[in-house]
Amino acid sequence: MSEAESTSGKHTRSSCHWGSVFALGLRLAGSARPWAASVPWWLLTASLGNITNIWLLAWLARREGFRLSRIFNFEWRTWKVDVPLLIAATLWPRRLAIFRTHCWLVRSSAVPAR
Repeated sequence: MSEAESTSGKHTRSSCHWGSVFALGLRLAGSARPWAASVPWWLLTASLGNITNIWLLAWLARREGFRLSRIFNFEWRTWKVDVPLLIAATLWPRRLAIFRTHCWLVRSSAVPAR
Protein backbone atom coordinates (compact mmCIF):
# COMPACT_ATOMS: atom_id res chain seq x y z
CA MET A 1 0.00 0.00 0.00
CA SER A 2 1.36 3.42 -0.94
CA GLU A 3 1.68 6.27 1.54
CA ALA A 4 -1.16 8.18 -0.18
CA GLU A 5 -3.50 5.20 0.13
CA SER A 6 -2.51 4.78 3.75
CA THR A 7 -3.19 8.44 4.56
CA SER A 8 -6.50 8.37 2.69
CA GLY A 9 -7.57 5.28 4.60
CA LYS A 10 -6.72 6.92 7.93
CA HIS A 11 -8.80 9.97 7.00
CA THR A 12 -11.75 7.80 6.05
CA ARG A 13 -11.53 5.81 9.26
CA SER A 14 -11.30 8.97 11.37
CA SER A 15 -14.39 10.45 9.70
CA CYS A 16 -16.17 7.13 10.03
CA HIS A 17 -15.39 7.04 13.75
CA TRP A 18 -16.90 10.49 14.19
CA GLY A 19 -19.93 9.38 12.14
CA SER A 20 -20.32 6.42 14.46
CA VAL A 21 -20.23 8.77 17.46
CA PHE A 22 -23.05 10.83 15.94
CA ALA A 23 -25.03 7.69 15.07
CA LEU A 24 -24.61 6.39 18.61
CA GLY A 25 -25.80 9.72 20.00
CA LEU A 26 -28.83 9.64 17.72
CA ARG A 27 -29.54 6.04 18.77
CA LEU A 28 -29.37 7.03 22.42
CA ALA A 29 -31.74 9.91 21.62
CA GLY A 30 -34.26 7.36 20.33
CA SER A 31 -33.74 7.30 16.56
CA ALA A 32 -34.93 4.07 14.91
CA ARG A 33 -32.41 4.47 12.04
CA PRO A 34 -29.45 6.28 13.57
CA TRP A 35 -27.03 5.80 10.68
CA ALA A 36 -29.53 7.26 8.19
CA ALA A 37 -30.36 10.03 10.66
CA SER A 38 -26.67 10.95 10.85
CA VAL A 39 -26.45 11.73 7.10
CA PRO A 40 -27.12 15.48 7.54
CA TRP A 41 -24.15 15.58 9.93
CA TRP A 42 -21.62 14.02 7.52
CA LEU A 43 -20.04 17.36 6.62
CA LEU A 44 -19.39 17.99 10.31
CA THR A 45 -18.04 14.46 10.83
CA ALA A 46 -15.65 14.92 7.89
CA SER A 47 -14.48 18.23 9.37
CA LEU A 48 -13.97 16.62 12.78
CA GLY A 49 -12.04 13.83 11.07
CA ASN A 50 -9.77 16.41 9.40
CA ILE A 51 -9.22 18.25 12.69
CA THR A 52 -8.45 14.95 14.42
CA ASN A 53 -5.92 14.00 11.75
CA ILE A 54 -4.19 17.40 11.80
CA TRP A 55 -3.99 17.28 15.61
CA LEU A 56 -2.57 13.76 15.44
CA LEU A 57 -0.01 14.83 12.83
CA ALA A 58 1.03 17.85 14.94
CA TRP A 59 1.31 15.67 18.06
CA LEU A 60 3.47 13.12 16.26
CA ALA A 61 5.64 15.89 14.79
CA ARG A 62 6.22 17.34 18.28
CA ARG A 63 7.20 13.87 19.51
CA GLU A 64 9.82 13.78 16.76
CA GLY A 65 11.16 17.15 17.84
CA PHE A 66 9.83 19.62 15.28
CA ARG A 67 6.75 21.77 14.78
CA LEU A 68 4.22 21.05 12.05
CA SER A 69 4.42 24.65 10.84
CA ARG A 70 8.02 23.95 9.70
CA ILE A 71 6.62 21.70 6.97
CA PHE A 72 4.70 24.63 5.46
CA ASN A 73 7.62 27.07 5.80
CA PHE A 74 5.34 29.65 7.45
CA GLU A 75 6.97 32.95 8.42
CA TRP A 76 5.20 35.64 10.40
CA ARG A 77 7.12 38.44 8.70
CA THR A 78 5.49 37.68 5.29
CA TRP A 79 1.92 36.90 6.37
CA LYS A 80 0.58 40.26 5.10
CA VAL A 81 1.61 39.23 1.58
CA ASP A 82 0.80 35.52 1.92
CA VAL A 83 -2.79 35.86 3.14
CA PRO A 84 -4.02 38.08 0.25
CA LEU A 85 -2.30 35.73 -2.21
CA LEU A 86 -4.03 32.77 -0.62
CA ILE A 87 -7.41 34.50 -0.76
CA ALA A 88 -6.86 35.48 -4.42
CA ALA A 89 -5.76 31.95 -5.32
CA THR A 90 -8.89 30.60 -3.65
CA LEU A 91 -11.40 33.07 -5.10
CA TRP A 92 -10.05 33.53 -8.63
CA PRO A 93 -10.93 30.00 -9.88
CA ARG A 94 -14.43 30.48 -8.43
CA ARG A 95 -14.89 33.71 -10.39
CA LEU A 96 -13.67 32.00 -13.56
CA ALA A 97 -16.10 29.14 -13.04
CA ILE A 98 -19.04 31.54 -12.52
CA PHE A 99 -18.02 33.60 -15.58
CA ARG A 100 -17.65 30.49 -17.74
CA THR A 101 -21.01 29.11 -16.62
CA HIS A 102 -22.67 32.47 -17.25
CA CYS A 103 -21.15 32.68 -20.77
CA TRP A 104 -22.30 29.13 -21.52
CA LEU A 105 -25.84 29.95 -20.40
CA VAL A 106 -25.92 33.16 -22.46
CA ARG A 107 -24.59 31.37 -25.58
CA SER A 108 -26.96 28.42 -25.24
CA SER A 109 -30.02 30.63 -24.79
CA ALA A 110 -29.09 32.73 -27.83
CA VAL A 111 -29.15 29.73 -30.18
CA PRO A 112 -32.37 29.86 -32.23
CA ALA A 113 -34.65 26.82 -32.06
CA ARG A 114 -35.02 24.82 -35.28
